[in-house]
Amino acid sequence: MSAVISRLSNPARAGTALRATTDPIWLRWVSLSVAVIFLSVFLLVPLAAVFTEALRRGVGAYFSAFASDETRAAIKLTFLTAAIAVPLNLVFWCGGIVGHREIPIPRQKPAHHPD
Repeated sequence: MSAVISRLSNPARAGTALRATTDPIWLRWVSLSVAVIFLSVFLLVPLAAVFTEALRRGVGAYFSAFASDETRAAIKLTFLTAAIAVPLNLVFWCGGIVGHREIPIPRQKPAHHPD
């Protein structure tokens, strides 16, 4: 699986392709290591902390919490918030794409100031 990048910046060499695997092996390993460390620190460690706290008293206590009225209300509120936020984000995202077109601004002639 080698990715291919076209050379659009140089029309004379447009027929050739530059393979993404031409980077040095050390650079690929460093990039991969940085990505894995970043994901571990910012995604997996907090996720592990949440599940550790949720299951501290056991799986039975975890599932018994769903019988609580407060828990059901919190879950309903979460779904309601998502049902409102996701369509609004979609509308504003599409509006941002449409509104981001270049609008020509007419240039004004500079005022003539006699010296």
